[in-house]
Amino acid sequence: MVARAGGRDFSRVVPALQRGHNRLSEEQAAEVVRLYQAGETATELGKRFGIERSTVSRHITRAGITLRSTARSDDARCQGARLYTEGLTVQEVADKLGIIFSATYRALKREGVEMRPAARRRRGM
Repeated sequence: MVARAGGRDFSRVVPALQRGHNRLSEEQAAEVVRLYQAGETATELGKRFGIERSTVSRHITRAGITLRSTARSDDARCQGARLYTEGLTVQEVADKLGIIFSATYRALKREGVEMRPAARRRRGM
């Protein structure tokens, strides 16, 4: 059953409301900072503590720590460009490198890779 109020569909909003906002105790916030300094990523810590990546970043910067760059290494960019020019799709390259589609697409464009036209989808499928 779809949650409706005033004719509006709130089926996508309900799961977000059910998640709630997790507040970290001072001890948990200190643990986030310690684990980040030990090499875990903000994304990994967000999943681990049930908070948004931006919240993790805020705790880290409040502790006076500079955030690590999320930019991929030159090797990963070159590998992505090579895979794409060998015939993989942007999505396949993204999956292989563990990067989201949009970041992969932007990285390929920055590398000067000539992008192929998008495949046409058949209607009625």
